[in-house]
Amino acid sequence: MQQLVDDAEAFLDRVGPPAHLAGFSMGGAVAALLAARRISGIETLTLVATPDRGLPVFAERACALAAGSVAAVTEPTIARWFGRTEGDSAIAVAREALSKLRPEGFDAAWRALASFQGYARIAHALPPTLCIAFADDLSTPPDVADRIADLIRAAGGDVRRIDIADAGHMGLLQKPAEVAAAIADFVEMRG
Repeated sequence: MQQLVDDAEAFLDRVGPPAHLAGFSMGGAVAALLAARRISGIETLTLVATPDRGLPVFAERACALAAGSVAAVTEPTIARWFGRTEGDSAIAVAREALSKLRPEGFDAAWRALASFQGYARIAHALPPTLCIAFADDLSTPPDVADRIADLIRAAGGDVRRIDIADAGHMGLLQKPAEVAAAIADFVEMRG
């Protein structure tokens, strides 16, 4: 996880502040850790369908290498992300992206996410934060975003929390216009 944060920070150093960080799923944890590390120069943080902490089940999902390929875990992953495995172009896009992953990278990402210690220690250091959840998300349901928002609020932070209807974990693929509008509105209000 630290390597992911270091890589994101190196990119931020290249493009320079100010920045509006947004992270989806594991990327939300990376963005939050970076925002907490870089207290100045980050104007806002958006967390989209991100877990509130690492869980043992994440390490258990690191099984593609043992299975011999990511293909062996694609269908359960698609079902968790969408609640089904067929039906729209977003599923086809996700399946194609999964097919391009190396088993080593897939497994390393799950192990990294399992090590995420959560928001309790960093909530006080976060910039104004938008927490977006997708109403039908089986991986990070709306109550997970509620817990993150509550921690930030309890630490005295500025947080806004919204749900986007009719979308699962891959709501970015299913409802891109709604996600973009929510982020743009938040940045405009806080920027």
